[in-house]
Amino acid sequence: MHSMTQETAPLSTPDGADADNTREQLAESPVAAGSAIPWSPRRPLPLNHYSLGIVDNDPLVLDLLARSFGTLNAPLHVRWAFTDPQQAWLACDDESTRPQVVLTDIEMPGMNGRELFHRLRARHPNVVVIGISAFPDSVEEPGLVVLPKESRIEEIVHLAGMLLHDESLIRWYEQPARTNPLSPSELQTLDHYAQGKTTLCIAHTMHVSESSVKTFVKRACKKLGVHSRTEAIVMCVRNNWI
Repeated sequence: MHSMTQETAPLSTPDGADADNTREQLAESPVAAGSAIPWSPRRPLPLNHYSLGIVDNDPLVLDLLARSFGTLNAPLHVRWAFTDPQQAWLACDDESTRPQVVLTDIEMPGMNGRELFHRLRARHPNVVVIGISAFPDSVEEPGLVVLPKESRIEEIVHLAGMLLHDESLIRWYEQPARTNPLSPSELQTLDHYAQGKTTLCIAHTMHVSESSVKTFVKRACKKLGVHSRTEAIVMCVRNNWI
């Protein structure tokens, strides 16, 4: 079962003044100083998820970025990653492949990051664009916030949260993906339930008794530290185990 991104209401990218304010907020935030913003101990916010497109003409940088978002289980899920900005533009222009957030290198041959940003702003203003550059201080583009290429995934997610006005992203912090503690039978059982199958159907499919199916679920919940089958399924989906 593949993880799905959550659709959100249309949002506008910031104008020049808002972009400058965002830069100041990012510079003053604990993240910019090297520490994460802690979760509220009283009421943790539900974490929203968004689709992400990445553009960088350096294939090594592109691969590292794409892998890092997945490894850290970030709330920005990579929909595609291209070295060719023209290919990225075509993907953004197609509603079926358009991401909610685009992370783009600035200096690229052919269409550079500035041009991609202006095209998106003119045609798809709801797409949030974040620039990355080896020399971010030299990039002055009204409305476009540019981060250093060496920025942590956490910093990118926090900036996306500011631009999306989503507090759950601003409070997110890096956590390596958990190791799957479930047995193949436990994982298979939860996957079947996630597909909407009944206990009887799962028992027939796995060639076990219904009581065995229920036992697999109980063991999975105990290992994951959750109290219900639904919570166990959600945790498995978020960690890309099913």
